[in-house]
Amino acid sequence: MTTSNFTFKVNSTYIMSFITDSNIKVEWTVLKRTAKTITLISEHDKKVTKKIQLSSWKKDGRFVEYVQPLGRYSMSPSLLACSIKEQEDPKKQELDDNAQSWLWLCEQ
Repeated sequence: MTTSNFTFKVNSTYIMSFITDSNIKVEWTVLKRTAKTITLISEHDKKVTKKIQLSSWKKDGRFVEYVQPLGRYSMSPSLLACSIKEQEDPKKQELDDNAQSWLWLCEQ
């Protein structure tokens, strides 16, 4: 049985953290990709095109694609294909809004 690698997908958002401070997070969205390159845009509207690399290590038995959007240097952050941002469920948001309305009514 073969398992597929973690790969970047167009229109998906990924979260990059920094080695020097793991509390700093930057979101990058994939605009387009080819077999070898990827074009990303950050939450700060910085657009870059980088070469996709494949990790030499595995996560859950699968290799991981990664890029270094800020360049290659000592301790540069990497954006991993396995660090995809969870999409919020619109139904959950609706339930949260209803709960807030209910709480507001109860407080009156």
